[in-house]
Amino acid sequence: MRILVVDDNPIHRASAETTLSGHEVVIISDYVSAEKTINIEHFDAVLIDLLMPVGSLAWTTKAKKALSQFLNQEMPIGWALALLAALRGTKYVAIVSDDGHHDHPASSTLDYLCYEYGHEDRRFNVNGTRLLLFNGMSKHPLKCTDCDGTEHRVPTPDLCQTCSGRGSVFINGKNWGQALEHLLDNTEWWKRDG
Repeated sequence: MRILVVDDNPIHRASAETTLSGHEVVIISDYVSAEKTINIEHFDAVLIDLLMPVGSLAWTTKAKKALSQFLNQEMPIGWALALLAALRGTKYVAIVSDDGHHDHPASSTLDYLCYEYGHEDRRFNVNGTRLLLFNGMSKHPLKCTDCDGTEHRVPTPDLCQTCSGRGSVFINGKNWGQALEHLLDNTEWWKRDG
């Protein structure tokens, strides 16, 4: 699949490379570049951070003066990109916030709208696009590079100290692959509404 990931946090962008391996992934860190890319390129899926700093958007001169107070502040601008992707015919779209989502009121208001298993009413179909919202998808395991997932220090039989003998370590980057998996879930609910 061809996937666009939009997130201003470098840890979450790096996580996209690992959790979406096997796909053609384009990673963008700002709203303006993402908006331009969505308007000119086709993607099978677009996965977007909800809160991103407001950069120098293409505002009119009058708007720039009025809106300059918001420059470089995190704002819930992921919504606009998600809806734009739906309008441009992207089949799968998700808005994904991280574990500290209650630090911002725009993220905490998603609690009742976010997808969870057993809550099929929290799946949205927008213009033929499957749209899901996620809060707190920010920890996922990666194979430990020190023991190569064997759980033991090589060449000794001692347990690996890096992963404490688990064979994997947890990183705090978003699990974009899990969001994609939920979008691709082919349950009867999705079939019912298109």
